[in-house]
Amino acid sequence: MTNVHVSTDGDLLTIRVDLPAVAQALSNQAEEWQQTAERTRTQWEQSEWYLGEAKASIVRLEEELRALREAHGQLEGSHREITARFQETERERDAAHEGTLRLTEHLEAELTEIQGHAEETRREAENCQRQITVERAQRTALEAELAALRIHGERRRVLRTFRSDVTAQIQSQTGEVLFEGLPRNISSKGFRFASEHSCADGSDTLWVTFHKPGVARPIEALGRVVWHGPEATAGNMWGCELLDMSPGCRKIFERVLATPV
Repeated sequence: MTNVHVSTDGDLLTIRVDLPAVAQALSNQAEEWQQTAERTRTQWEQSEWYLGEAKASIVRLEEELRALREAHGQLEGSHREITARFQETERERDAAHEGTLRLTEHLEAELTEIQGHAEETRREAENCQRQITVERAQRTALEAELAALRIHGERRRVLRTFRSDVTAQIQSQTGEVLFEGLPRNISSKGFRFASEHSCADGSDTLWVTFHKPGVARPIEALGRVVWHGPEATAGNMWGCELLDMSPGCRKIFERVLATPV
């Protein structure tokens, strides 16, 4: 310490202290300690403020965390509820789809059955119409038989019938087509037809050709007109007798007439 001086004079020890200087040094040191204490207090106060702010932030973050946890819990609950509803909706959709498929299959089966009934009804109607046509033709044939009986005073030797599947073509010896279409009635001996042409009265032979679907070979014959007369619904009616036919054509012709329409 520079403010303390020690000296010896023989056995005498002398110590001199510069009190003003020591006091000044102590004062300076005390002032430094006071400044240090002041800085330390300021730092402590600042630390206390930061600590308070940190505690407030922690409390705020804890509140936010609690709110987030509550929101997360609510979201999880909503997710579970929505998932359950979605699964239920899927089950209902699958059940509805399955029901729709079963209903569609049932309706298709009913439609197929109805179509089958309609087709059967159509065939029955066609059969009835065909039967009505045949019966009308038979009635017309019977009326023609009666008219021929009244005109000629005799019955035909073979009963004639209507064939909706047989067409006939009649040509004169010069090749003129006198008739082409469905004969009114037909038998192995002859047939009746309607034509506005003036056909021969029996002195000339006619070329007759019959056609039937499914029979490749036409049936050819020679014929002649044996009677004619008016009819209210058909105009001039003519009766044609079949005079000659080859054995092969005769066999096919009789087989055709024997086959039901």
